[in-house]
Amino acid sequence: MELSQLVAELSNNVIYIGDINISLLDENTVTQSYNNILNSNGFVSLINKATRITANSQTNIDHIFIRNRFRNTFYSDVFDLGITLQRNTSYPCHKQFLLYNSYHSR
Repeated sequence: MELSQLVAELSNNVIYIGDINISLLDENTVTQSYNNILNSNGFVSLINKATRITANSQTNIDHIFIRNRFRNTFYSDVFDLGITLQRNTSYPCHKQFLLYNSYHSR
């Protein structure tokens, strides 16, 4: 099944997570086509920066896309633990959950 057909058939509330071998930081036809398919079907990327950094390159192959009418209430980020070349990507969290935990951890 083609990606365009698959995402068109999904329900409205979807979080699409994957270690995809397409770097969102590359400017090529494969990346553009991939983004166009997801964006034209209502998906928005939550991770738009490098998830792996080496001395010679930066890539973003850890994807989190969301299609949800409340997508502006979700948050995800990339953080560096300094253990490996791969940076860690946090999974989508509802912003209300983050605010609640921040407030109650004081």
